[in-house]
Amino acid sequence: MSTYVISDLHGQLELFNQMLDKIEFKETDHLYMLGDAVDRGPDGILLLKKVMGMKNCTFILGNHEKMLLDHYTDTDVDHETALKRWLRNGCEPTMRGYEALNDKEREAVIHFLEQAPLQLILDVNGKTFCLVHGAPCYENQEDYDPAEHLGHSWRDVFVWTRIGADETFEGPHVIIGHTPTAAYQMDKPCRIWHGKNVSDIDCGCAMLDMGGQLGCMRLEDMAEFYAAPKRNDN
Repeated sequence: MSTYVISDLHGQLELFNQMLDKIEFKETDHLYMLGDAVDRGPDGILLLKKVMGMKNCTFILGNHEKMLLDHYTDTDVDHETALKRWLRNGCEPTMRGYEALNDKEREAVIHFLEQAPLQLILDVNGKTFCLVHGAPCYENQEDYDPAEHLGHSWRDVFVWTRIGADETFEGPHVIIGHTPTAAYQMDKPCRIWHGKNVSDIDCGCAMLDMGGQLGCMRLEDMAEFYAAPKRNDN
């Protein structure tokens, strides 16, 4: 049994399938997806539906799924502002895919995302990891002022906050997505980045035309795997 983490696929179902083949993903393995399955790329809803059907995959909420919920559910946000924010972040393929579903399928997607955790702490081979989309939050949510964290609710702390390259974390090894690794390393911009007790696995599925790819990490030994689209070298 192996434990894998992956993040920020942004509608790239083909790359997801390619990665599952590359790591020879089995029923006895477990995959944690750290959010942002939807938006920008073409197949976000199809990708979400596939994940929903995988008993050995745990999905952690990302900011793009949070925007979907803000638009389609009765949340504590201003819906006009939420829609404008979502439109700026490449929601059109997701909206088309979601609105093509029947009512039962839509309800299933919303329920799945509403139940998705914001952060998970787990132990693998004696090492403790904190899995989160944007940035960890170990304290009680009541200690945080949402206005200081980009938004409308305490959930934004987990899904919208970006960490600094020199930020140091104590305790569990933090694994994030959300911020493309190019923000932390110019020499290898589309590879997994390792900072001070933190790893970023968002290798740029949202910018495939700029050399981005899908990154995946196995937690037992921190081995790295990559899947990239076929590119025309001419």
